[in-house]
Amino acid sequence: MKKEQKEEKKIFSKHFFEDAVELLLASTIIFLASRHIVTETEYFSSMLKVSQFLISIIILSIGTNLPEISLTFKAIVSKKNEVALGDYLGSASANTLLFGLFTLLNGKRVNVSVYSFRILLLTLLGLGVFYLFSRSKNEISKKEGKILLLIYLLFVVSQVLFP
Repeated sequence: MKKEQKEEKKIFSKHFFEDAVELLLASTIIFLASRHIVTETEYFSSMLKVSQFLISIIILSIGTNLPEISLTFKAIVSKKNEVALGDYLGSASANTLLFGLFTLLNGKRVNVSVYSFRILLLTLLGLGVFYLFSRSKNEISKKEGKILLLIYLLFVVSQVLFP
């Protein structure tokens, strides 16, 4: 029995080291890619003569949600709707946590008045409609999904037309 435990410990140690190196490399790649994304956002903002905020809120927000989109798609195809919903709600909750954390790390107040009351209203509308749809029959129909997409499109169009 002790021999098996020693072998398990060796395997754990080997995998732990490999996983730690992999995590370090992946974190480095993400850090470098993030720097590049910030630089490119500034470049495209200048080139297109639009605010960096507009590029970030429309284009980058989709990019940062690609893992959720991928996981949700796989979960829906696998008929695991609870996984898809859990991922979506967990991601939204984590975004709230991250915003609070980044505000604290910034060390200054974040001026949200620049970003408009319209954004707040459309975000609250989307969340409110999502809540009502999910509570009505404990599910969201295709028609209700289309309405949520329409609210997002309204959000994007309002940002483009009224920056």
